[in-house]
Formats: sequence, C-alpha cells, structure tokens
Amino acid sequence: FARGESITEQGRPGSTMYVIQSGTCYGVQMTQEGTKRSNLKAGGHFGDEVFSGDGKYQTTVVSLQTTSCWQLDADVLKKTMGPLLRAGKADAAEADEE
Repeated sequence: FARGESITEQGRPGSTMYVIQSGTCYGVQMTQEGTKRSNLKAGGHFGDEVFSGDGKYQTTVVSLQTTSCWQLDADVLKKTMGPLLRAGKADAAEADEE
C-alpha cells in the first residue's frame, strides 16, 4: 500500500484481515466515548473484527509509508479452520459425556 492509502475504512463491509509485514500504519476509530488512535507496525494486525462481528471494519487504517501486508480472507479462514473448529467442538462434546 502506498503512503497515505486507506487500507480499511470504519463502517465499510470487508472480509479480509491484515498482518503488517513491513511499514507502519495509523488507525482511527470513532466511538461514542470519543476517538481512539493507534499506531501499527510490522507484526501488528487489523481487520479481524470482520470475522466475528457484523462484517464491517471498526477502524480506518491508513499507511504512513509504503506498507506490505499479508491478507487473510474470511473464506480461506473458514475453509482452513472450519474442520479444526468442528473437530474441537466434537472433542469438547465427548469430554462432556464422560
């Protein structure tokens, strides 16, 4: 992402989580309590709220310099983690029966 580019925008629908590989970003979240600001650097992540919430980004994230991110799509996560999550639920159900 180029310097100044918006990667996510609060309130917009999304299906991707990002992990910063290199570069830095600035996050802004407007809440009823006020404005929350955050600085994100390599190793940091954002956007994971779209997996468990209403499918919308809760924070606007803008790159402060050229930034590279790994992107994890919700469909890929479901395909990858779905069998593991189902197996975990089955194991938990068996443990409850014992």
